[in-house]
Amino acid sequence: MTAANCKLLEQLFQQGTINLVRGLIFDQAPSPLHAEFDFDKIEGMMLGLAIGDALGNTSEGQLPSARRGRYGEIRDYLPNRYAEGRRVGLPSDDTQLAFWTLEQMLDDGGFVPARVAERFSRGRIFGIGSTMRQFLRNYKSGLSWEHCGAPSAGNGALMRIAPILIPHLRTRTTGLWADAALCAMLTHNDAGSATACVALVSMLWQLLAMTTPPPAQWWLETYVDVARELEGDTRYRPRSEQVAAYEGPIWRFVQERVGAAFRNNRSVLEAGGSWYSGAYLLETVPSIVYILMRHGHDPEEAIVRAVNDTKDNDTIAAIVGAAVGALHGRAGLPSRWIVNLLGRTTDDDDGRGFELLEAARDQWWSSCDARRDGRLANGGTSHDPIQAELKSIEEQTGSSLDDDSIRLLAVVRRRHLVSDQEWERIKGFLRDALAFLSTPNRLQVEDEVGRIVICPDLDPRNANWLRLLAANRLAGRVLPMWAALWLWWLRIDTSSKFWKDVGRIAADMGFEPFSVQGDRR
Repeated sequence: MTAANCKLLEQLFQQGTINLVRGLIFDQAPSPLHAEFDFDKIEGMMLGLAIGDALGNTSEGQLPSARRGRYGEIRDYLPNRYAEGRRVGLPSDDTQLAFWTLEQMLDDGGFVPARVAERFSRGRIFGIGSTMRQFLRNYKSGLSWEHCGAPSAGNGALMRIAPILIPHLRTRTTGLWADAALCAMLTHNDAGSATACVALVSMLWQLLAMTTPPPAQWWLETYVDVARELEGDTRYRPRSEQVAAYEGPIWRFVQERVGAAFRNNRSVLEAGGSWYSGAYLLETVPSIVYILMRHGHDPEEAIVRAVNDTKDNDTIAAIVGAAVGALHGRAGLPSRWIVNLLGRTTDDDDGRGFELLEAARDQWWSSCDARRDGRLANGGTSHDPIQAELKSIEEQTGSSLDDDSIRLLAVVRRRHLVSDQEWERIKGFLRDALAFLSTPNRLQVEDEVGRIVICPDLDPRNANWLRLLAANRLAGRVLPMWAALWLWWLRIDTSSKFWKDVGRIAADMGFEPFSVQGDRR
């Protein structure tokens, strides 16, 4: 499939069908990911996109001054009329088209342009843009997909491009750039748009490999370095008379105007006002790059500034969210935003986005997770700092658990299924369990006449056997007993999704399937 897309792209270059210069990047394989790369960063990228969209789409298109006058500083989801007024995160077209792309790639095993085009033609698109409407008209008229994209420099392709890199996590071939270019031209056959999409994918890939935030200038220099050889001799002009005159490629506008704004230490609001932060790529791209230069080290502030200080705030916040999510991972995003994100891709499929990310992990990364998470046997030496946190408590007490709970809990924590506060409670549970296990004759007690008797229920696992049974049943796996009990205490009222996630982790790590007959309490 990747080879087919590379061949197809070469044909489109030769025919002049795609509005893009064939740069050297199409012959260069993506750089290796960091040895400790975790799918958490992909989740951060995609959830960051959805969060930015959801935070912004309830006030999309308003001038920042008008928005602030009406709502003040937006730092959380606004009441949403499509969710009975609840303060929850719902999607617009940014999230829908990005996750529909992922959904179709999961079905096809990778990016098949014709299939993604067909997927876009089904279902209601919230807040659909004019270029997307033109694409749909072209597609439904019978044109082949490669002739359906409009010559538009709107940001509608850029907002949905992030998931295109997910099928390439293991392979790292030049097919990544072919997929990015083809995915861009699907709806927006424009040199500025296709260039921005390939440049953003390159930046996202590099961010996935980073363990610390890059210097501020990296954002500007990296975009310009990729874009300048792809965009060609374009002649974009500002559409607002309030923006200083310019004619030329987007990359040069970004280099000149964003660089000057940063040197002058302008706020995001001031800088965005100088180039009018709307849906035109001559406005969107500089806004994204500038916000990331100023706030890329702080994912919450970066997204908040995009939401509050730009005009096309949902799309700009979605793209900024994807970038900071790829850099900082799911763990770097405020948990309140994730908890209150409904995960919809349509008007009533709550949780679908999370399900698609689970499926993507399974299809394109889980065997790597399983090798990493399962490589340490009980009692082995761990270089995992999360597991080391719990092992250090064992060392401090001079006692050890009598099952494999620590290894499972470390992965549950790494996948961010428990919050910081819950993790602290788990460490407290561990200390209590170690104190119990180190107590001599821990099951002995005196009865009312002073005789020593055995009381099995002094062991919390015996006293809570029904809870352990319920946890195993919900997870579908035979879980280590201490871990099962502590997770039950933390999440007794949780939805089944939490236990499905725990069960998937346990399956990856080799824990046996659960059945009533197989209960090993």
